[in-house]
Amino acid sequence: MSNFNAHVKREMRVQVFRNLHQPGVVWSIQVEVESGRWLTLAHHETIIVKDVKFVVQPAGHAKVNRIKAKNVHAFVRGTLVVDSDESRRLLARFARKVPIQVSYNPYKVDRFVDKNGLKTLDCASVVLLTNGMDRPQVEALDVTYVDHDARAFLR
Repeated sequence: MSNFNAHVKREMRVQVFRNLHQPGVVWSIQVEVESGRWLTLAHHETIIVKDVKFVVQPAGHAKVNRIKAKNVHAFVRGTLVVDSDESRRLLARFARKVPIQVSYNPYKVDRFVDKNGLKTLDCASVVLLTNGMDRPQVEALDVTYVDHDARAFLR
């Protein structure tokens, strides 16, 4: 893993995605270097992001289904939590509340969904991305749903 604490600033806007080229479950963290251009800053197994927007780029999603090979087109976009006190406070919230389990499978749906109810997700106050027993685990608190039901998009 790279030493991202040396490169990270407080309140840094990032987008995070699962890196399929690293062994195990690893999340890549990108920062916006100029409007619309993102640069990979680091890779990590556990990341907390607040003020989150769930983003799926339609052209990338279509390409995955056309060529049957995954590409980077879906992100959790928000503010990276780097302060240890804030991290502890947010992790305590996850322990007290029942988080929403987040899922995205480009071969089945075209948006991030609530894993249990398949409701389409729009935003969340905080998201925890981890390596849950060698499987990607994404949990969210205080989510906002999109008006439609994701089951209509199941293939």
